[in-house]
Amino acid sequence: MYVQGLRAGNEVLFAGGFEVLSFSPLDTHFFDVVAVYHQAAGTWSTTALSQARATMGVAVAGNLAVFAGGQISVTQVSDLADIYESVTDNWDVDILQKAVVNHSVVSVQNQLLVAGGIAFPNTLFQTVEIFT
Repeated sequence: MYVQGLRAGNEVLFAGGFEVLSFSPLDTHFFDVVAVYHQAAGTWSTTALSQARATMGVAVAGNLAVFAGGQISVTQVSDLADIYESVTDNWDVDILQKAVVNHSVVSVQNQLLVAGGIAFPNTLFQTVEIFT
């Protein structure tokens, strides 16, 4: 559930997610898998996020795709941003100013803006962080 997907250059990426293994929300498994479809070749490959998580904010700016923040457990959120460069097929990791979930990531003139969101337990953020 809650796999995040986007297209960057000629690649389509599906990342993260979680599954509830029983009726208890504490019995939840988070995924770090990234499935990459290479459109030009018509092939698939896999790689991994720097941290297993779900409900990330995602967006593309130029050749960069970002998977930012997200939920890493039932009670914890992430401050990591995995950044994919589609031309070089390289990944980088950056650290957000705060761990966040339920946020928005948008692309504006080849910049990525991470806006709003919450941290557990119910700390609301009204800030914007810019990645160039």
